[in-house]
Formats: sequence, structure tokens, C-alpha cells
Amino acid sequence: MRRSGFRPAAHEDSDPARGRKRPRQGCRLLRRTADGAGEYFIACLAAVIEALKIHAGVHERQHGLLRALSKRFPFGIFYELTGTTIEIFAVLDWRQDPEAIESRLRGYE
Repeated sequence: MRRSGFRPAAHEDSDPARGRKRPRQGCRLLRRTADGAGEYFIACLAAVIEALKIHAGVHERQHGLLRALSKRFPFGIFYELTGTTIEIFAVLDWRQDPEAIESRLRGYE
């Protein structure tokens, strides 16, 4: 079975102090607006990451990385497959400016 791990920059994606739209911020917003929606949001992203253990490598490449999309929320998970290891480089909100996404992923191409 494949292992998954987050690159340091992907950990920053869940840091609300960075000022970008991030998964953690999305979770906080959903916790304020709907009962249990924040937990559902995190569970959906976790399900995409778990599915990568089986389906990694089948996704389209964008900005030099493979990209898996959440089915319920506008978030993309950018990763690379190296042998049996899945390295997650970013978890990004698709509602942000496309130039911000490109800037965040620059250097991985």
C-alpha cells in the first residue's frame, strides 16, 4: 500500500495565519454556519487523500503536479507519486485568483 505525507509547504496550507484561503479557514467558517459542516469538510478532504493511496497517478497534471479534486468542496490536492510514496505539495481553494494558485505552485514544474 502507498504511504502519503505532506511537504512542509502543504502544512502551511492549513495555517490560517498565512492569509490565503486555506482548508482550516474553510473548516472554521463551516463550523460557524452549519452544525457539523466543518467536520464534514475535513472528512471530505481526508477521503480524497485516502483515495490517493489506491488511485494515485491517474489524475491530470497542472502546474507540474498531479491534481486530485474534492467532489464536495472547491479544493484541489496537488501531489507527486514517487515509487510507493505520495507527497502532497498543496491543498488549495479553487475560488482564489488563478495567479495566486500559480504563484503558490511555482517551482514544482
